[in-house]
Amino acid sequence: MTGSPPYWNEDTQSWEDHDTPGPPSPPPPGSTRSAGPGGSGRRVLWTVLAAAAAVVVASGVALVRLTGDDDGDRADSRPAATRTGGPTAPESTGPGSGGPSTPPASPALPDGYELVHEQEEGFGAAVPRGWTRDTDKEPTDPFVVDYDDPAPGSRAFVRFSELSGSDPEQSLEEVRYWEGFEELAPSHPLDGENGPAYGVEYSFRSDGETWYAVEIHFRASDGSLYGVAAFDVDADLTEDRVIARTARQHFCPPGAPGCAEDQNSS
Repeated sequence: MTGSPPYWNEDTQSWEDHDTPGPPSPPPPGSTRSAGPGGSGRRVLWTVLAAAAAVVVASGVALVRLTGDDDGDRADSRPAATRTGGPTAPESTGPGSGGPSTPPASPALPDGYELVHEQEEGFGAAVPRGWTRDTDKEPTDPFVVDYDDPAPGSRAFVRFSELSGSDPEQSLEEVRYWEGFEELAPSHPLDGENGPAYGVEYSFRSDGETWYAVEIHFRASDGSLYGVAAFDVDADLTEDRVIARTARQHFCPPGAPGCAEDQNSS
């Protein structure tokens, strides 16, 4: 704001104008930083993402990208620690030894949602109708795929992550490394279509903004661990709960025979 007197910046040890941005705060362990919501030419920090991806492989946690403005040029922040949120009780894979050989039938798709199938990564899922995959970043292994809300001004997105490890509850612990982490709903077991699942709701700070998340970690029908997470700067998590729950309920892991195709034909 113009006309304001300069102030003493303890970080830079210098006098600065109020409209001069200060240095970014240090990220949480294993995180990446965004270009900042007010910066121009916001780009994914791929050198940092590579390091964060290594943390995912080691600890089985989801990376988190924070979207920027609504013109497709988005700011990314990727702390390696996230937890997943959602309601109610665990579920076994059924009687007898081993789980089902084919994925069980998914619940009906809610109004306003559509099924997507990622050919390259091989998984299928459900997202709000009209949401588009973020194509600004190169594919990663394990995969990390984001779908963004294209509505003008929206910052919302949903992330699908392939995780290491086998315990969805334990994998959620890394979320506490977020700067300013605050647990809004504690980690709790969820009804599982294919296996155990745990979720959590939380808020955190990134580049001076408060973000809110509903995240779920679960074991899919292939026995592997995956994560889905809905993020927004809006504190009302009502829709985010539906997004995360629906994404998980209709998730088909890579290699599941005809999973996405069968869903699309139903």
